[in-house]
Amino acid sequence: DINTPLALLGLIRLARESGDVYRRNRMLDELTAVVDPSENWSVAREHTLRLYYEDYPRAAGEFLERIDAPTHRRSNLYYRYLQALCAFSAGDFDEARWRHASLPSLPATALLEGWIELETGSPELAIVAARRALGAELSKDMRRDGLILLGTALLREGRSDEALEALDEALILAKEQRELVADQKSENVIGEWLGLESIATLARALTERGDVLEAAVTCEAFQSGRLRRALGADAQALDTDGLLAWAACYE
Repeated sequence: DINTPLALLGLIRLARESGDVYRRNRMLDELTAVVDPSENWSVAREHTLRLYYEDYPRAAGEFLERIDAPTHRRSNLYYRYLQALCAFSAGDFDEARWRHASLPSLPATALLEGWIELETGSPELAIVAARRALGAELSKDMRRDGLILLGTALLREGRSDEALEALDEALILAKEQRELVADQKSENVIGEWLGLESIATLARALTERGDVLEAAVTCEAFQSGRLRRALGADAQALDTDGLLAWAACYE
């Protein structure tokens, strides 16, 4: 039965990993109506991730504090990782660093370490952490996250050309993921996968290199991408000439 809790958990995970926010939320609502997240770690994990990705990291961290930590080794590791991640995203960098210190050396924990270093004023250490993570065999989404960290840290160091190389690769990975989701009810997968802040970072790197029009095209492509796709294949491409032609209509 596709509506059993176990089946729903599998479908929720698939929707989350593909960036299909609409379907993930709908199925999670169905699941939490019959299973209390505080009594089932698998459901608690998805509930925590939903809060986190909807920009409520403090609420996600508080929820984790209220429930019992899972006893299974792998689940407990992920529980502690989420606690550190939520503390970081809530701006509690000292707590995030403290919680991170108890985690083993893994690509995901290296990326979290890099973000902590970046946000506490050490972009050079963030670059080291990002490259350490990227040296491992990674899934596409984790490689994308590593490239975003690397590009952001390089930009903070004033190395815009290198930053663009990393951020462009992250953008390619996000575009590949978008092609896997055909459901028009899905949210903008590029925005979900790459993050608005990272899109802004890419545009800033282009601006610092002097490619102001390319920066504008980058922003507009993400802002209007879903509308242009709805208009058909001929409307999908966006370049500097098209942007200038559009702007000329308002001069």
